[in-house]
Amino acid sequence: MEWLVSRLLEVCGFERVQPDGRHVYEDATTRLLMVHGLAQPHNIDVLMSPPFQMPFYFPSRLSVECKCYARRVGLDTLEVCWVSGPT
Repeated sequence: MEWLVSRLLEVCGFERVQPDGRHVYEDATTRLLMVHGLAQPHNIDVLMSPPFQMPFYFPSRLSVECKCYARRVGLDTLEVCWVSGPT
């Protein structure tokens, strides 16, 4: 699922965010992509940079948490989160 979402975003011009070892890193034991949050690190399935950034503003990133449900889900299940801040 993660591969499909990241591939679709790459086709649309998004670029995969590479771990920098400070704010974005790969967990040594689980090999998962982690983003350092306010209190603790969070696992992110797909972290992409949009093809165009807003001038004179912090760079934006799109974070996606992939889920695969056996049944149809409603809007209350879906969450969208924009991660922006200094890199």
